[in-house]
Amino acid sequence: MFIKMNSNYYIINLLEEMEKKRSQIKNLEKEYEVTKKIIKKFMNENQTKNCKMGDFTIKINTIHRQSITKDTIPCDLWEKYSTITQYDTINIKKK
Repeated sequence: MFIKMNSNYYIINLLEEMEKKRSQIKNLEKEYEVTKKIIKKFMNENQTKNCKMGDFTIKINTIHRQSITKDTIPCDLWEKYSTITQYDTINIKKK
């Protein structure tokens, strides 16, 4: 069956499917974060940052990040060196 891409039915159907998938992703992300915490706890208890188990290699990396904000530097430097990135977003909420 062919449905016109611009028909309301088609878009509503897409939105419903998208909402289901968003919910599934959210649940999976929660499970993933819990699993990561368990693995990190295991690594800390064993006082290691590298581990091989079966087909898996676990490595804990420490990342250092430096940043500045508009509030922490003089305005003239902010104006001179800051960059503006523009991009489109789409926000969809179910009633």
